Amino acid sequence: MAKALEQERSWSRLLDAGRIEVLGFDAESNQRFAQLAPEVPLQQLAGTVPDAATLEGYSRFADASAPAIGPWMQPVPNGSSGPGSAWASTP
Repeated sequence: MAKALEQERSWSRLLDAGRIEVLGFDAESNQRFAQLAPEVPLQQLAGTVPDAATLEGYSRFADASAPAIGPWMQPVPNGSSGPGSAWASTP
C-alpha cells in the first residue's frame, strides 16, 4: 500500500487532497506502514476497548485508535480471522 501511494499518480492526488486514511487491526503491520508512509493518517483498530498501556503503545505510531466492535462489523470471507484478515462494515 505504501509503495502504491508513492508511485501511483491517482493515489498521490487523493493523498495530497487528504482523502486517504489507513485503518488496520494488526499493530505490527500498522507500525511498519507508519514507518514507510508517516504522512498517511493511520488508525489502529481493536477488537475490544484497549487498556491505557495498549493505547499508549498505539500512540507511538497511530494517529487514532478505535474499538471496532458491534454487530455491524463482519469478517470478510478470506479463510482467515487472524492478523491480516479483513473486516467490513455492513449496512
